[in-house]
Amino acid sequence: PPPRAPRLPAIAAGDGLKNLDHLDRSQIPAGALRAAGDGDPKRAAEEIVAVLAASGTPGADDGHSGSAEAVAIHPNGRLLATGGADTTVRLWDLSGSPPKQTDVLREHKKGVTALAFTSDGKRLVSGDAGGEVIVRPIGSQDPVQRFDVRACVAGLAVGRTRNVVAVGADDEKVRVFDLDSKGGDAVIPGNRGPCTGLAFTDGDRHLTVGSLGLLRFIDLTDGNKELRNLPESKVWFRAVALGPDGGKLLANGRGFVAGERPADLLAVLAGFGNNTDLTRQNAVSVRDLTNERVTLKTLPHDGRVWRAAFAGDGKQAVTLTDDSRVHLWDWAKEALLKSVLLVHEPMANTPNCPTMVVHPDGRHAIVCRVNGQVYVVRLSETP
Repeated sequence: PPPRAPRLPAIAAGDGLKNLDHLDRSQIPAGALRAAGDGDPKRAAEEIVAVLAASGTPGADDGHSGSAEAVAIHPNGRLLATGGADTTVRLWDLSGSPPKQTDVLREHKKGVTALAFTSDGKRLVSGDAGGEVIVRPIGSQDPVQRFDVRACVAGLAVGRTRNVVAVGADDEKVRVFDLDSKGGDAVIPGNRGPCTGLAFTDGDRHLTVGSLGLLRFIDLTDGNKELRNLPESKVWFRAVALGPDGGKLLANGRGFVAGERPADLLAVLAGFGNNTDLTRQNAVSVRDLTNERVTLKTLPHDGRVWRAAFAGDGKQAVTLTDDSRVHLWDWAKEALLKSVLLVHEPMANTPNCPTMVVHPDGRHAIVCRVNGQVYVVRLSETP
């Protein structure tokens, strides 16, 4: 039988959520709160207002049975997707308190490593450790699209103005697929290691690619010509994100937040490197990439920065560090507004919270944890 489309027309087409203020911590199941506090519910961060995918919770019949590895939020702010090592993609309706799991997608054969909704909200893109990429329609009977990149999917990015998706993989290549046509696909080699950091810029004509020790800027309209690159030998550029005004670029991995003027390519570089230079690998620095020697802002961290994203209108940034803390910054003022500790008993040699996404309201972060739980964290009470 042909693959079915997710049963989500009401969520995808329904009214969007302006914020998640309706979420009530008192609605979190006791077992889920106990797991969040590593056995003691009193240790669970007060900022956690919802727990999703609460595997291991007594009586729970939903959630990932293994590590939660990927997360994406629909443009309407209501529909959330999570992916896990259990090979499933789980869909959640955030409009209630507590949020409800609405569907489980089981097409992947390997653990799900990356997720993204297209900008128009009509498709969900997922990639797995075996290299399979699945593009599912939401609320329609359009056919499911499948691509095989033949290497573990390390990162995904979707276009803002066109239905294109960039897939970064562990084989040091990025593939760009046009979802509306059979042609136009491209392969971008020449990277270093897993291509985790990806973002379309300049009306989807350019692609920023982050990998081990190298940040590249590619012109997709001119034979995938490299416009420039920023080499950093001790840095893994793990994540790259475009700001809401299209003129800012945020990259984590020694990365960057990027500037006020769209004509200038400014970036916020988040630190991740080896253990020989802690002062550099744990910093988020704002740089003007037209003059790589000029550092505009620096945001110091105690842990290595694992993920980074803009919040709201782009005046704030959210970072996730390998010490299981999520941080809210006023990056222009170099001011740390809040830091929330999520895990009290971390696992050794692995990030306990591997990824996150920021809700469109700019005040809540949704953070995955290797125990299968997914937290909605309230970073700010007021807009």
